[in-house]
Amino acid sequence: MDRPLPIKVRCPTCRGKAWIISRRTEGGRLRLVRQNARLTIKTIARALGVTPSYLCMVEHGRRAVTDGLFDDYLKAVQELEG
Repeated sequence: MDRPLPIKVRCPTCRGKAWIISRRTEGGRLRLVRQNARLTIKTIARALGVTPSYLCMVEHGRRAVTDGLFDDYLKAVQELEG
């Protein structure tokens, strides 16, 4: 399965004056996608049927990102964003 290329988003810490190109982990990339869509962990977790604490661990690299979770996460962000 092909993984998406690292995403490019404006850095929320410096108020958009810099760009973040990538994160070390896939979970970190998922987190950037969620933050860029201005969605909360709680909202995404509810859409995926998992707990917010589990999703937080995935985003911080403490749990593995499975192919199914990766795909479902991106689909949920697209649906909630649009």
